[in-house]
Amino acid sequence: MRLYLAGIEGKTEMFDEAKPPYILFSFASAQGGSKKSEKIMNSVRSPYCKDYLLDSGAFTFFTKGHSKTMAEWDRYVDAYIDFINTWNVHHFFELDIDRIVGLEKVEEFRRRIESKTGKQSIPVWHSNRGWQYFVNMCKEYSYVSIGGIAKNPNGKAIEKIFPWFIQEAHRTGTQIHGLGYTDTKKLKQYPFDSVDSTSWSSGGRYGVTFELKGNAMCGKKNIYPDKKLDGQPVNLHNLKVWSQYAKSLDH
Repeated sequence: MRLYLAGIEGKTEMFDEAKPPYILFSFASAQGGSKKSEKIMNSVRSPYCKDYLLDSGAFTFFTKGHSKTMAEWDRYVDAYIDFINTWNVHHFFELDIDRIVGLEKVEEFRRRIESKTGKQSIPVWHSNRGWQYFVNMCKEYSYVSIGGIAKNPNGKAIEKIFPWFIQEAHRTGTQIHGLGYTDTKKLKQYPFDSVDSTSWSSGGRYGVTFELKGNAMCGKKNIYPDKKLDGQPVNLHNLKVWSQYAKSLDH
């Protein structure tokens, strides 16, 4: 299983020190000038990184709100295409904004992206698409993913049917990615080909420190809430531990 650590945007020095073997970054967060893009791409193309995934930024729009017109979405898709072509990105997710523009428009964006890049995207299944849609995705694509897990009140319900998704994908020789899924107690129970996580950054946000004990990841909250932890060193420590964990899963 490949564990992609996310959140490199603005933290490239931290990632270069921790050296995670797999990285996921968001196009929405990577924008902000050529220097920012170059720093990210230098990290994901460095010898320590075996592979990276480019996320379209859909999750960012859901969590931070959205106010784009259709013309603005069109420009965003064109910018996404330009980024993929400029940096010759091989693995990238579709813009799965079904809830914002509808599935028909998402499929139109996907066709445009694939036509102008000459590469398959990674389609993202959401519950609104139905069972047969996932089956068709596996027939048409070599790499698919399941979305709507992170910060979703129905995430636990989706988790219960992970085996069906994984078996269906593997039955057709398709790789499957669990977006935002890293329940470390259950990863071996659900053999995704890849998953991604930002849990390492819980140090700065929630005062959680992680330790790798054997093959298990253990998190411990700050027992002295009145003594605020310094987020930077805690996050670096956590990122190093999660990088070790990713290496232990990589087989």
